[in-house]
Amino acid sequence: MISDAFDGVAAVDMKSGRFLEMDSKATSLLSVQPRQVSGTAPRDVFDEAACAHLDREGSMIAAGEIDRASFETTVRRHGHPDRQVLVRMSASGGDPPALLLIIDDRTAQHLMLTERARLDMAVGSATDAIIIVDSSHSFLYANSAFRHLTGYAAFECVGFRPEILRGLIPDEEPWATMANGEPWKGLTRGQGKGGREIKAIVSISPIPEPDSDEISFVIVLHDVTRMQAAIEQLDSERSSLDRLATLMESLRDDASPEELGLAVCNAALILPGSVAALVLDLTVPDEASVLAISPRTGFEQLGRYLSAPERVEQLLAGQQPGPWVNEGLLRAARADGADFVRKDAQMLLMVPFRHAEGLVGLLIVLGTEETRDHVRSVEALAISIGTVLTPGLLTRGGVRAIRRDITDVLAHRRFRPRFQPIIDLADMGTVGWEATTRFDDEREPGERFAEAVSIGMAADFETATTRAAITEAALNDTKGWLSLNVTPAFLASGDRLLGLLPGPGDGRRVVLELSTMPAVDENLRSILDRLPAHVKLAVDSTTGEMHTLHGIVDLRPAYIKLPKTIVRGIEKDRVRQALVAGLEYFARSTGSGLIAVGVETEEELGALLTLKVGYAQGNYLGAPGFFPIAAGGPRP
Repeated sequence: MISDAFDGVAAVDMKSGRFLEMDSKATSLLSVQPRQVSGTAPRDVFDEAACAHLDREGSMIAAGEIDRASFETTVRRHGHPDRQVLVRMSASGGDPPALLLIIDDRTAQHLMLTERARLDMAVGSATDAIIIVDSSHSFLYANSAFRHLTGYAAFECVGFRPEILRGLIPDEEPWATMANGEPWKGLTRGQGKGGREIKAIVSISPIPEPDSDEISFVIVLHDVTRMQAAIEQLDSERSSLDRLATLMESLRDDASPEELGLAVCNAALILPGSVAALVLDLTVPDEASVLAISPRTGFEQLGRYLSAPERVEQLLAGQQPGPWVNEGLLRAARADGADFVRKDAQMLLMVPFRHAEGLVGLLIVLGTEETRDHVRSVEALAISIGTVLTPGLLTRGGVRAIRRDITDVLAHRRFRPRFQPIIDLADMGTVGWEATTRFDDEREPGERFAEAVSIGMAADFETATTRAAITEAALNDTKGWLSLNVTPAFLASGDRLLGLLPGPGDGRRVVLELSTMPAVDENLRSILDRLPAHVKLAVDSTTGEMHTLHGIVDLRPAYIKLPKTIVRGIEKDRVRQALVAGLEYFARSTGSGLIAVGVETEEELGALLTLKVGYAQGNYLGAPGFFPIAAGGPRP
């Protein structure tokens, strides 16, 4: 009987996640061979979003938390035409319990539903509740205002529940009119969720279904208490949304946050009484920056005034979840004699852009009292563009925060060089010192450097830390070479790095330890040829990949470093020992020194001695610390 009433019926076993049964219409609609039903899973038929609904709402139905739910999806099967279907889910009795899927073929209605989706974008923030029902009065669509008015969420209605509509419109006259396929308008007193009393003017408009005798209906419920305000704002809201749509269409797909911010500012300026508009980026704590402003000419001071550090606290003093008016800040600006305060400017309208973690930006409109009557229009603009703009604001704010932090670290030298001894295993004497950097806030050096790279400050960062290490090493006459970690990009900068290095007259050999293996091109080769005789190279043998081995051959480094991942536990690992033995032979044959890194135990040291590794460093041999200073020498 159920099969006769719908376009297809299927049952899903929630435990195995496979279909139990399908009627013949469902197998045709979903392009499943009847003999393959039990071997087919919903994931073979529906897309990921649809399967997510099955997993989520289906589990809730099985648990008895809700009694039904629905979703819409496109069925795409190889060699078969696409089908747009509406799937309604409810519990099915039996052992084991199953999820009953009632499937309606919506392919013929897809174009109309696409248009309704566009309608949702236009009216989603309207104060009037708008719904669409089919000829059987089952819900096809409900906007967000419908939930505010009635208490029913869209997922509780769409696909079924005509009794909800009967509760909202209890009078018989509109139902008789709908039965005749005719429009109706009038006042109704009904009930929403939980018995909520609703008084609204209802407008019912029939819509013939394409290629069908069926008729759907668009039903608008105007809350009587807000009706007058909605009518007065209709024209301005339509103009605002049309202007925003035009501006958005003109933007590139990869429009920057600045371009998006300017679009919303320009759209806000069509509101009656608007004088100027700007978007403030508030993603960095205790800091505001102007993302966009319009018109720019004559209002640059407005941006500087509102983004000044002393204004941020005032700016947010009256912060609310939705739009709010800040008159006090405008009075203060007038008292300060700010040029941007025109005589007719009477208020600052603040509309927030929010994220899960809080406020990320503000759309601010400088306007007259007339602007106050269009708060909802400005909010509609912000909502329409906020979902697109907010990710860009967060990214931009993250870059600004990192730049501010690194600039502060470099400007106030919130770091110190530390030096780890490099030991000659032949006589256990110190022959070199590897310079590292430690930060006052104890952040990992690798994290700091990665942040500097992400905002294009890597060269400044390396210059400052390298200069600090060279300066401190120069304060004493402790024997041993100075090993400096450098990136291939910093080495390729040429004079920037070479200008920092101590000259041969300083009496100390310098080893440039490359953090990664570079590609040896013509530019790098010319720089290597310019290195003074007292400056040598060290490379890391970490990866063992071919480009690393080729790099060692091309660069002919003075030292090859064994990473701690190889040294760790080497005394118990024959494979590591064999690898090190091969590298020791290679280094000895090519005149390079082999340096083991990260020696932590006596056993590891013993294994390295047995393998005739030339040099080693690690906490067991000496942890990073201050460079030993000559007697009487100062420390910066």
